[in-house]
Amino acid sequence: MPRIIRQALVERLLKSPRAAAFLRDFSAASGIPVRFATLLGQEVPITGSQPEPAICQWMRSNPERSRLCNQTIQEGVLASARASGCGGLCAAGLREAAVPLRLGGEIFGYLLVGQIAVRPLDLAGLNRWRHALDRVGQRVPPEQLEALAASVEVMTEERFAAVVRLLEWSAAQIAGQMEDQLAAPVEQLSPPIRKAAAYIRSHFDEPLSLGAVAREVGMSREHFCTMFHKGTGLTFIDYLTRLRIERAGVLLRESDRTVTEIALACGFQSISHFNRRFLAIIGESPTAFRRRNKHS
Repeated sequence: MPRIIRQALVERLLKSPRAAAFLRDFSAASGIPVRFATLLGQEVPITGSQPEPAICQWMRSNPERSRLCNQTIQEGVLASARASGCGGLCAAGLREAAVPLRLGGEIFGYLLVGQIAVRPLDLAGLNRWRHALDRVGQRVPPEQLEALAASVEVMTEERFAAVVRLLEWSAAQIAGQMEDQLAAPVEQLSPPIRKAAAYIRSHFDEPLSLGAVAREVGMSREHFCTMFHKGTGLTFIDYLTRLRIERAGVLLRESDRTVTEIALACGFQSISHFNRRFLAIIGESPTAFRRRNKHS
């Protein structure tokens, strides 16, 4: 089954009553929010999880601050998790950990936990946070940052390490539940939807319409919409856009073509639309993504 469909199924299964209840219980017992991060960089809160602390809500309430937050999570925490399973610090200097969610030995996302401090934020930490905000044009009075920092929960290293170990165990349990549902995912898709997914993958760089794909597999638009979403967990537009963004990410990393050339080669009709969708899905601009990932 295409990786993108499996990814969508994982996201959908995480919202299933059993998995959601499991993670809600973990969050309630630990007192720490749990989020899910997709491989495309999107963070998805777990329904019913503990609310994010005031400092994180403030960071996410502004687009520039939110992008800074997403960038440090992707560059530090998720990169560290891919390499060693460890964690790191967010833009505000809070401790974060990412536990890979593995299915069949392959990573399909991360459970994020943290947003705490293992010691009160000191002057050096506040200055690093302030300088990071300055770099994205967010000049904030020191007293405001001090007030936000004062609201952060402080947890010992030992307790936080225990929380992460429990989350690793939880991730293994959730993955075990999901394996049964994803054991033979290709066979679970109806032949017309398998054919549609293959057709989209072969023609994603061309102008594609829902009606044209529906006709290709001999279905009405309405029936195709319903069956495609039921089978893949994605709408036709979501699936097509993710395919295009995924391919664009590969070209940004591995080629020297311009961003505009890559956008057009991946089926986008305008650079502005490409930039908007890339930012929405990946959490950073194509240029920033290339700078961080070139030839990595």
